[in-house]
Amino acid sequence: GQAADYDTWAQLGCRGWSWTDVLPYFKRAETRVGGSDEVRGRSGPLVIEDQRDPHVLSDAFMSANETLGLKRTPDYNSGDQQGTLLYQNMMRGGRRWSPVDAYLKPAMTRSNVRVITRALVERIDLEGKRVTGITYRQDGQTKQVRARRDVILSGGAINTPQLLQISGIGNADDLAAIGVAVKHALPGVGHNLRDHYAVRVSALVKGAGSLNERSRGLRLVAEVLRYAFTRKGLLTTAPSHAGGYLKT
Repeated sequence: GQAADYDTWAQLGCRGWSWTDVLPYFKRAETRVGGSDEVRGRSGPLVIEDQRDPHVLSDAFMSANETLGLKRTPDYNSGDQQGTLLYQNMMRGGRRWSPVDAYLKPAMTRSNVRVITRALVERIDLEGKRVTGITYRQDGQTKQVRARRDVILSGGAINTPQLLQISGIGNADDLAAIGVAVKHALPGVGHNLRDHYAVRVSALVKGAGSLNERSRGLRLVAEVLRYAFTRKGLLTTAPSHAGGYLKT
């Protein structure tokens, strides 16, 4: 992220969220292939690589941005994002390296970890204001897990407040509107969401060997062989290739 964003949060009262506070955790999370030791990690579970085979259209895009006054930014994850850039990828040895690979699969080898899949959490269980476990549904059956110590709710920006609310945790008026009895009144639950709008513009490009052209017929066969022997090409690309950040 942008260092100034974290510093602004800290100035607004979120102590412990300044850039200097969060940077050590970012570094601990990653093994960055390249970049500066000052701001990038070298021994974390998330492997971050530069693109193995940048496309010629990406270079043309960045050159166009330079004519508009944007500098080329070698590392947009260094705290200063402004400029035009090639996106970095979470890859390891030419293959996608996800948080499941980095965190979940190693944890699943432990005897005290059990992963339950194809399950829908229906509510958080409480005794008074204390969370004691969760109730979930799997294969048409209702099941329950009780916690000896902690319950960590990590359902994302939408599902987390939704689960809290249907469990009776939230703003009393909001809960009354959905017919849920209040078990713990927390007015902030489900509020202050900021949506992330995006406007996309599509353009047809011919004659530049675009990824669409390389993903059909004999060209696709060639890309598969190229990947098998060099770990480069179409099969090592991510959805986003080049971009830019600017002040408006």
